[in-house]
Amino acid sequence: MSTKWDNPQENNKLNPMPKMVTHLAGLVTDGVLVLDDETNIIFANNAISDILGYRPRDLVGQPIDMLTQETLSDDMTAFMVKALSNEAQASSWQGIRMHGQHQNGTSIPIEITIDMLSEDDTSYCFVLLKDVREQVTIEQELQADATRYLQILDAIPDIICVKDLGSRLIWANQAFRKFYNVSLEDLVGEIQYGSQAPKDIILGDQTVLNSEWVIYEFEETITRHDSVERTFMTTKTLIYDSSQQANLLLSVSSDITSAKTIERYLTEALRQREELVELRTNFVSMVSHEFRTPLSVILSSADILRTYHDRLTNERRDEKLATIHEQVQRLTELMDQILLINKGDAQGLPFVTQPTDIVGLSNSIIEEVQMIHRTNNVNVRFNYTNGDTYLPIDPNLYRHILQNLVSNAIKYSRPHAEVSVKINASDKQMTLAVADTGIGIPKENQANLFQTFHRADNVGTIHGTGLGLAIVKRAVETHGGTINFRSIENQGTLFVVTLPLNSSTMYEEQS
Repeated sequence: MSTKWDNPQENNKLNPMPKMVTHLAGLVTDGVLVLDDETNIIFANNAISDILGYRPRDLVGQPIDMLTQETLSDDMTAFMVKALSNEAQASSWQGIRMHGQHQNGTSIPIEITIDMLSEDDTSYCFVLLKDVREQVTIEQELQADATRYLQILDAIPDIICVKDLGSRLIWANQAFRKFYNVSLEDLVGEIQYGSQAPKDIILGDQTVLNSEWVIYEFEETITRHDSVERTFMTTKTLIYDSSQQANLLLSVSSDITSAKTIERYLTEALRQREELVELRTNFVSMVSHEFRTPLSVILSSADILRTYHDRLTNERRDEKLATIHEQVQRLTELMDQILLINKGDAQGLPFVTQPTDIVGLSNSIIEEVQMIHRTNNVNVRFNYTNGDTYLPIDPNLYRHILQNLVSNAIKYSRPHAEVSVKINASDKQMTLAVADTGIGIPKENQANLFQTFHRADNVGTIHGTGLGLAIVKRAVETHGGTINFRSIENQGTLFVVTLPLNSSTMYEEQS
């Protein structure tokens, strides 16, 4: 390689630079150096003094290495050899960041760009030296800001993660790592985390990726590392670069498990309150009707007896007394039902099994019910299909079950109809079936049949409290049994009760 400077020790004024170099040196505020083939400085502009403190003339003839804390001469020589043979790439020495050596011994961050220039068949190694102290300061501040931002994100209790557009994790905050009990190193590059399947994760991410500038918010249930399920409200959104191209995806999940629990509690409380209001309304309506009617009958009969006692025949007086007695029994039965329901809801029905003559008890209950509803003229046919008539049951609970089912069957049957009562028993259980051919239960009323104070829409003027079947269900469930029914309006109803029979529980009181 040849140059125009035989004596590199001469300063710039003694060795004038080519017009191209001096022109470039005057246009830029960065430092400009020209090197010979041994990487010694043969030209330096005045900006070098502002950057590194050296006078330009003091640098002429000095090696380039005196201006940096790194050794560059060997690399630059290799670069120049390749450049002369057209092997060097234009980007090989473009904007290389390094530490410059100031005249006072301090380190100055600089950026060096090297290129080969030719003029009058002579090649020069042209070095552009840029002071990047301000840029480095800004970068350090940005890095410090980024660190602070990451610390802030780490302190947030929400689960936060950043992914690339392929749904691979790039970063996750401390809450995320703690939730899945995994380190950041193990998370980076992964799609699957915890028990969530990759396809489910990708599906949610793709919803955002396919809708530009859209924030996708949804509720999801996520399983923690200890298999505990938590409910989250997750927000996913795209992050865009300076050219408005999406390059990252941000996901933030807020734990709303407690809020959902409170919501469910409030919803349930509201439902119970509505049921309570409805129950109260039904109770008031039932009391108004079921108490007022027998009281009116009692009052009317008593007035007749008092006012016309001497004019009534013995038969008429007996008839009025029987009416009063019947209505008092009706009120007593109503009060007993209300007290029983209240006791069952508050502390459960008492349950004591004992060997019980099921045939004798059933016949007795049926006769009592027929006596109460004798004016209906309904016949009850009883059938028992097991040789052993003594079964281990709770006779009081059984009385409530059979009494109410037979009473309803008679009340809602047409005059002179027949009600069938069948009992079948084995070693493990007994089955009670009560069937009638009465008015039946409308389909729309069947779902609420066992609710307190609920009555079907087709009962008309037939008196009732809406408590009987509620009592039956509680008695059956207390006994550990089941109750089912099938009904067709205007054709009849069948109730089937199954009670377990376990002799080992005899005489054992349960609550």
